[in-house]
Amino acid sequence: MKRLSIGVAGLAALTALAVACGGDNEAPAPSGAGDASGASLAVNLKNWAIEPSSATVKAGTVTFRATHKEDGHGGHGAGEAGATHQLVVARLEEGAEVGQTKFEPPVLNLANIKLGEEKTGKAMLEPGRYELSCLVVDGDKVNHYKEGMYALLTVE
Repeated sequence: MKRLSIGVAGLAALTALAVACGGDNEAPAPSGAGDASGASLAVNLKNWAIEPSSATVKAGTVTFRATHKEDGHGGHGAGEAGATHQLVVARLEEGAEVGQTKFEPPVLNLANIKLGEEKTGKAMLEPGRYELSCLVVDGDKVNHYKEGMYALLTVE
């Protein structure tokens, strides 16, 4: 029992010392530690394009901010398509190009993004080539992917 009380007293003393020595400011991260929050990429979704703010990001956790801003219908009659979009992030298969539907299972899927909305999600990306795409199909009228809603993202 004596050992337990000494251990608890020692732990209490160490805790008090740590609190007393701590300040309001956190210590800076060691050089090379990297930003814990990772990269951020804005992606504009419109009929019929995906426009990332950058074509390249660094490997690690990437925050995607997908926004559906445009109401144009890209050659289709008003109300036919484009009311909602999605952002799918998937690594391309070896040797594949964007627009060939040759990608691995998605690492991120932000679905049902309505006009004027923004959705955010995070994905851990390893170096390689990824496709950003919208796989929405509006009935039998318009397949967003076939309309060209895809873009290449290179992860370094």
